[in-house]
Amino acid sequence: MNDDHAERMIRLLEELRDGQRTMLERQALALQRQEEVLGQQRERLAGLSKRNERIDNLLASGTNNVKRARSLLSLAPWSWCFV
Repeated sequence: MNDDHAERMIRLLEELRDGQRTMLERQALALQRQEEVLGQQRERLAGLSKRNERIDNLLASGTNNVKRARSLLSLAPWSWCFV
């Protein structure tokens, strides 16, 4: 192998190294972005979870109100006796 071939091999290896470095940098940026998006999704999910708890509480309260209203309505036919 002569000096020209050796220099050419060195340049090719340097280009490969530089290309791999660039790919690793891009992958690191992509991973960082994925972590940011995942964090945002976790925050959103936590908010939705709290919202669902509030909705469940409202539904339970509404159910209790309906039960009370039915009880009062069942007494309504007899209420004319007390007027």
